[in-house]
Amino acid sequence: VRSYAAYGALTNQGLDDLNPATDAPAEVKRDPRDFALWKARKDGEPVTASWESPWGAGRPGWHIECSAMCRRYLGDAFDIHGGGLDLRFPHHENEQAQSRAVGYDFAQLWMHSAWVTQSGAKMSKSLGNGLLVSEVLARYPAPALRLALAQVHYRSMLEYSDGTMDDAAATWARLAGFVSRASERVGVPTLDEVARATLPSAFVEAMDDDLAVPRAVAVVHDAVRTGHAALTAGDSTALASSLLEVRAMLSVLGLDPGSPEWAG
Repeated sequence: VRSYAAYGALTNQGLDDLNPATDAPAEVKRDPRDFALWKARKDGEPVTASWESPWGAGRPGWHIECSAMCRRYLGDAFDIHGGGLDLRFPHHENEQAQSRAVGYDFAQLWMHSAWVTQSGAKMSKSLGNGLLVSEVLARYPAPALRLALAQVHYRSMLEYSDGTMDDAAATWARLAGFVSRASERVGVPTLDEVARATLPSAFVEAMDDDLAVPRAVAVVHDAVRTGHAALTAGDSTALASSLLEVRAMLSVLGLDPGSPEWAG
């Protein structure tokens, strides 16, 4: 790690303040914080868990696997690398260091998401408290699940419960209901019209502000309220404008009730 001057830059940590890495014996390292690029075969491991290489039998370190996948599928440089907050260090720090040290630009922007929790505990395979998407969709419409996951900022924890999904399903029903009623009154905008519609500035500002989707959804609700008022007043011009705005914003979020994806 001392051969790469920017080590620690991703998480704003000084090298001397970091704990030793535990993925290889300290006696084989130049610095206790060095991490393994290649792990030697261990006694008792399955034969299929290692390969012959110029450095002996072994397998790639955890971080190398991810750098290799990024380069294969995204190239030497790419825009966004995502991941959970718990992966920032050491995994993403090491991933960035090894990729940039070898000469690749790698990720230009890192976006670390918080967890979905259940009863206060992180959902994970290791804890056995995860939910399959198919299980959720057996009880709720797919757009409701998308809304539920978007209702908090991606860097904030989301507590999953039946109440969370019930609220999201009710919200989806209100949005889809408005689009349906407004379309019956003023006609159905084409997908091209939706794609070319001007988005409200408040919606754009929210999305440009570190993907503040909850704020953006609030702008959608404001437009729906305006649309309902126009519907009640019989103002077809204002209603058509609100309908187009609502559908355009929801389309950005992958939630346009008028899209073929959610038809029926």
